[in-house]
Amino acid sequence: MKVLFLGEGKLAQICLKILVSDDFRNDFSVASMVSSETFQNGFRAEYEEGRDVCFISNEERNEDQIIEAVNSLGIETLISVQHKWILGEEVISAFSGKAFNLHNAKLPDYKGHNTVSFAILNDEKEYAVTIHWIAPEVDSGDLVLESSVEVTPSDTARSLYQKTLPEAENLMKDFLRLLQKNEVPRIPLIGHGAYFSKNAWAANKVVALNDGPDLIDRKTRASFFPPYEPARLDVSEKKIYCLPDANGLKLWANEKPLNKSDWDESHLVQLPSK
Repeated sequence: MKVLFLGEGKLAQICLKILVSDDFRNDFSVASMVSSETFQNGFRAEYEEGRDVCFISNEERNEDQIIEAVNSLGIETLISVQHKWILGEEVISAFSGKAFNLHNAKLPDYKGHNTVSFAILNDEKEYAVTIHWIAPEVDSGDLVLESSVEVTPSDTARSLYQKTLPEAENLMKDFLRLLQKNEVPRIPLIGHGAYFSKNAWAANKVVALNDGPDLIDRKTRASFFPPYEPARLDVSEKKIYCLPDANGLKLWANEKPLNKSDWDESHLVQLPSK
């Protein structure tokens, strides 16, 4: 079965590795890939299969190129993992409905972007990874599989995301086994849920002292995903960064931290735990 693979990043890397593994290479071949140049070059370098793949850049939507590749190469199935663009109906229909997406969140509750952050902010006790059929409305297609993880009171956006990686790996293996047998289920989603746009999280990074200790704690943990900017207090046009700590909350009154090694303890102020 010829596959069009769309995506980049850690989750996409994990799923692509499974797709070209010995367990599945006899039944599936990646005929075309839509991704960044860096991701594509990494695939070429690591896997012999990469030499024969039709690569399409994801810098633009490039849907005409995608449809041309599907038709010229006889591609039957689309698998998307953290693809940066919303797929148009013409692309979806080119696969006669055989298009699937791995979404790093529970559906329909958390559609869209920054879902680990919103789950922590909303004080969820459980999180999930899902694979679903792709429909014209974002993250709204019928469910195929779901796997859940616990959200603990100490979880940050980064730690919760890391918890989902092995779940995503196992879920992709189970999905490909179903696809091998042409036994992929369609489980309708219950309810409409919520969609979070790419820019929706930015306002939640800003902490106010009158938020109260519990909300400040959740905003801080939900925004912690180095090297991205953490939660902050805006004081006299200066950003005071808020970092989670086992003993409470730490404030960092210096330049934007790029990685954990840059967080000099001399710039941290210990606040009492909530």
